[in-house]
Amino acid sequence: MKISFPSRSRPPEDALIREARLKAESTDAHWALNHLPQIVDSITLTYDESTVQGRLKSHLKEKYEERVMRVASLGKPHPLSELEDPRDFAQVFYDILQIHQWLYECAGILHHDLSIWQHHDIDKDPSSNHRTSTRPFMSTELLNPAWKGGHYYRHDLESLFYTMLCIACRYERPGAPAAEPRAYPKRSPPAKIPIQPYFAGFESWLKSIYRSTRFGYLDSSKYSPEPDLVDQDSDFDWTTLNKCVCYATIRLTMSSFEGNHLETRWAGCNPDH
Repeated sequence: MKISFPSRSRPPEDALIREARLKAESTDAHWALNHLPQIVDSITLTYDESTVQGRLKSHLKEKYEERVMRVASLGKPHPLSELEDPRDFAQVFYDILQIHQWLYECAGILHHDLSIWQHHDIDKDPSSNHRTSTRPFMSTELLNPAWKGGHYYRHDLESLFYTMLCIACRYERPGAPAAEPRAYPKRSPPAKIPIQPYFAGFESWLKSIYRSTRFGYLDSSKYSPEPDLVDQDSDFDWTTLNKCVCYATIRLTMSSFEGNHLETRWAGCNPDH
């Protein structure tokens, strides 16, 4: 069961998941169905004027963003703790990348919150006035109050990196927290990342994604646009940090593990991504 408190104006997540599943069925993308949650039932609960939310709305007027409680009953997931081979774990993360790209390119849906705890939090228009992702895994830009450029798909790819970094340093194996978790820097991994032995094969992934992300941010700093000009034409592609953080770049890294190719279930349909 998933309980959330999204903006009232945000489309219900269960409706988007059902839409995505219908899209997969109608386009013969049956592989995607294995990577989308099944919605058993769902309900949305609103708050009337007699509640705290109602009184805040009455007092703050348009400054207050109304929220609702949404409860979704989901099909039973497969826990990561069932995995034994690091290669299988690598395939899971590569599958996350592939389904994320499919949702974005084919269904017009952006995931919006990748973290250890949030495996699916999707949206067609992440327009909330407040950043509600899981903070330790949020993109550097989204943590900056001055950032007004919106939520790009590359922000989710950055969150995927932080998720893998955290798991590799803080867990002995999937589902088993380390007795003495190895400290890891939140934003700048050192030359030697303190990875647990089980996840040693992920070090090349983490270093590669870190380098490309860091280079993209360094390159973007040369332009320093006004926040409201980010989406306008310029010499810099802000949606992918000039291709440094994009599906194609991350796929090159994650499509193989320890020298062996992983299973590519979908090759993507937009070469510009």
